[in-house]
Amino acid sequence: MDLLTPDLGLFVWNIIIFLLLLIVLRKLAWKPILKSLKERETGIADSLASAEKIKVEMAQMKSENEALLAKAREERAQMLKEARETKDKMINEAKEQAKVEAGRIIVDAQAAIESQKMAAITEIKNQVGTLVVEVAEKVLRGAANALLLVRATEAASGDGEASFKSIIVPLDGSELAESILPMAASVAKKLGLEIVLFRAYHIPYNAYAGDDGFYAVDYDDLISAVRDETNEYLDKRVAEIKKLGVEKVSALSKEGFAGDEIIAMGRSTPEALIAMCSHGRSGVKRWVLGSVTENVVRHTVDPVLVARAR
Repeated sequence: MDLLTPDLGLFVWNIIIFLLLLIVLRKLAWKPILKSLKERETGIADSLASAEKIKVEMAQMKSENEALLAKAREERAQMLKEARETKDKMINEAKEQAKVEAGRIIVDAQAAIESQKMAAITEIKNQVGTLVVEVAEKVLRGAANALLLVRATEAASGDGEASFKSIIVPLDGSELAESILPMAASVAKKLGLEIVLFRAYHIPYNAYAGDDGFYAVDYDDLISAVRDETNEYLDKRVAEIKKLGVEKVSALSKEGFAGDEIIAMGRSTPEALIAMCSHGRSGVKRWVLGSVTENVVRHTVDPVLVARAR
């Protein structure tokens, strides 16, 4: 019953003690507690501000990292692009260089093949020329008549016929060379051909140059005199041929070596027959064919009528 109905004095003393406790707490503990709470609140606010600042910095760092990553990806893409372009360029350059080298090798090979081909053809021509000369000499040894030599060519027709428009008669001023003229005139009259008398002339070096290398005579005057003499000689022979009944007769002289100029004359005259004696000024020695006739027979592509010198 005392607990439910406390004494008035006890109640008063409890109130007094409570008030004294409040006063003591306010004086001694309240301010430190408030100060501590305020400091805690400030610390929490500072922590929150620091956290927000860190959050902002982290976001900024993330943005910067993303920018760096994007730039790195862009640079990587550019590097890969340049690498591919460099690779393609190197491949194309290598292909072009390979094409050029292959072309050069092909050209060199073609040139080598062509050179070997020409060498083989030249060798065959030389062998054929030698064979023609040997056959001609053998035939001339046992034949009393003239020998007609016709070389087969790609342009020749396959009907076995030869068409002539003129007869080229090389002369050197000797009676041996002129011995072909009656035969040439007879053939020209029967076939209605033109006779072209041809003579090549040249002056040996030792004929106009001294031992010290200086000209002993004027070369122009000397060659002019030889040319005039040659043309005069040919004019006389033209007159003689016309007396034999040949209507078309002409003459031509050329400075140079006889064999070469006769061959060149034949090449420049279409459908021509070259008629010559087996020997000329040098006369008959131990060979059946003279050097000039042999040179013409060996190298010309025109038909050659060779009469054996008597």
